[in-house]
Amino acid sequence: MPAKEDKSTRALDEATIVRAALRVMRRHGADKLSMRSLARELNVSPMALYHHVPSKSVLLDRMRDTVLARIELPEPSAQHWQAQLRDIAIASIDELSKYPGLLAPTGGGALTPGVRAMMAHLMAVLTTAGFEPREAALALTTYQTQLGGLVLQRSMQRAKAGRSRKVKSKGAAAEVGEELRGLSFQEALEFGVDVVLEGLRVRLERQQGAQDSAERAAEGAGRSPGGRGKSGVDKRN
Repeated sequence: MPAKEDKSTRALDEATIVRAALRVMRRHGADKLSMRSLARELNVSPMALYHHVPSKSVLLDRMRDTVLARIELPEPSAQHWQAQLRDIAIASIDELSKYPGLLAPTGGGALTPGVRAMMAHLMAVLTTAGFEPREAALALTTYQTQLGGLVLQRSMQRAKAGRSRKVKSKGAAAEVGEELRGLSFQEALEFGVDVVLEGLRVRLERQQGAQDSAERAAEGAGRSPGGRGKSGVDKRN
């Protein structure tokens, strides 16, 4: 009779563990994800997991990178930068919000390869659009803040789906409540993203206008009445 396979030493790899962890988190949320619950999901012993991921913090990093890798990143385009940032935002929110708690800080401090790659791509989109590096960094911070808030909102909505109860309100509060309940998340998502992108467009136009003014001023400073330059030499001949 063949010996039974020791489930604690069953062949595993990091990708299999990460996929299982994402399944657990999607079903039950981050609070229910532990190395023990993950071991039960995979039908192995908890110690078997540590041969591939040294800690839950590292596991969460791998999970984030796996989800971010699903998001399509188009070649940066100066002409289509707003549409590109909009598509990335909507795709990111849709993917990340499937896993409540995935964006919570783990205390590691260092950016993962997937996060660095995403940030580098977003910076490339912004600088290709014409933003100066510092303006691009500020734009990226604003963009990410908006995304983080929308991911949290969407995650909470998904977690509470089917469990919400109506709260009675009166007067103006009731009217506001009705308006808010009438909004779909998709409508709120697209509105929020569009507001941020429109603000960035205005900021970019202001930056480019200031650059044009500075260039014209610099050109004018090299000329004087009568067509003479700063040296006083007549440049008309």
